[in-house]
Amino acid sequence: MSMEQTKIPTWGIVTTARATPRDIARFVAHHLGLGAARIDIYLDGQDPPPLAHPRLRFHAGAKAAHLHHRQMANAAHCYGDTTLDWLAHIDLDEFLLPEQPLAKQLAQLPENIAQAKLMPVEALAPLTGPVRHFKRPSAQAGQPRAVLETLYPDYGLHLRSGLISHSEGKAIFRTRLPLKPGVHRFRQNAPAARLPLTPLAHIHAPSWQAFQAALPARLKSGSYAAARPGQISIQTLLETLQDTGGEPAVKAFFQTVSTASPDHLAALDALGMLLTQDLQLDAKAQTLFPDLPQE
Repeated sequence: MSMEQTKIPTWGIVTTARATPRDIARFVAHHLGLGAARIDIYLDGQDPPPLAHPRLRFHAGAKAAHLHHRQMANAAHCYGDTTLDWLAHIDLDEFLLPEQPLAKQLAQLPENIAQAKLMPVEALAPLTGPVRHFKRPSAQAGQPRAVLETLYPDYGLHLRSGLISHSEGKAIFRTRLPLKPGVHRFRQNAPAARLPLTPLAHIHAPSWQAFQAALPARLKSGSYAAARPGQISIQTLLETLQDTGGEPAVKAFFQTVSTASPDHLAALDALGMLLTQDLQLDAKAQTLFPDLPQE
């Protein structure tokens, strides 16, 4: 086997962010701890936070009207500029959870693979304490979609995967290819593989309050609008709940589908749809950035 074949690849992350210094520090500390060679953060209309690290760079983000267009422009700029072997495009509320070193997993991919899919697990809002329980999509756990109707009799018929947010995942891109990264994958058709040992923990709605506060903007932007043929979207479901039962109906949906209640955790665990891991994000952030102000 040649040196080139055994070379351990370098990898990094590009993200578009508008967030508090602590949220940025949590994201950076977690991923630098996993071995990211560099993290490039494109700031979405905010000043650079008071965070400094040799493997962290801040950039002024693109100015396009739609967030997805800004994200793609920022990712494409970073992709064209990077010297790394692989570049992951994920959001600030997404955290890689590799079960073995990510560089080792990437080194094992065939050379024709242009992108590796990172499949999501979605955070369940804790009753107390930090987020540490995540739900796998039914298909990812090897379960038929019908189990969602058993888990959630009032809503399961309308759920694509059991998650509120995207179930298609994100990607880590092989660099130095004549391709452009999109939000979830390369914009052009390109050979892909999955990294089953690296779930992508998506802290989409860590509490009812956070979900409620973000809901109007997400409905307006179409974040929940995707649907398969013959199925309604999460957006349509939520708008129907709003129209027929108001905020109590939406809250009941959230509490049923996205809360870490004991009964919900037990049901998910029995189906192999539960992942539990304490990310210790605040501790990691404070260790890496000891002067980080409290919020």
